[in-house]
Amino acid sequence: MRRIVALQKTIFVLCLGFCLIFQSSLASAAGVEKRNKAVARTAFLEYLNRKDFKNFKEIHTQDFVKHYNNSAPEDLAQEMEDAKGQFVSSSDLTFTINWMIAEGDKVAVCFTAKGTHDGVFQGIPPTGKKYEVSAMTVWRFIDGKIAEEWVFANDLDLYRQLGLLKDLGSATH
Repeated sequence: MRRIVALQKTIFVLCLGFCLIFQSSLASAAGVEKRNKAVARTAFLEYLNRKDFKNFKEIHTQDFVKHYNNSAPEDLAQEMEDAKGQFVSSSDLTFTINWMIAEGDKVAVCFTAKGTHDGVFQGIPPTGKKYEVSAMTVWRFIDGKIAEEWVFANDLDLYRQLGLLKDLGSATH
């Protein structure tokens, strides 16, 4: 009987210890996700909207890789060129975050970009037209820095708003 009671106490202590370790692990993961979301929020609202490209670059790893709509991957230098180029083609560009979700080392952000096409964009002369497009980006973080990015944007909608594509109208059945 004493052995059974001792065994039950041992099992209880082991279970309690496991629960505390598991809870600590969950709290740690939640802390990392919270930190990564803060970096993502800062990237859009502080650095990009204020054209602070120095700090924007510093929140990326040196071996950063970007994937845009299944195009060839880009490195950090190309990412910085793209970021600056967006403001050359649209001097009043602003980003707003619609929603954000974090899980593990990734943060997904649905955002809206608004601006006026008042500079050359991908070789296209300024149209002077305003646009508003929503897009998604997923960032993978390492030690609080952006290591990899996947961007999914509806470029056709942007081209339509800039008057570069004929509006096909609505389909009738």
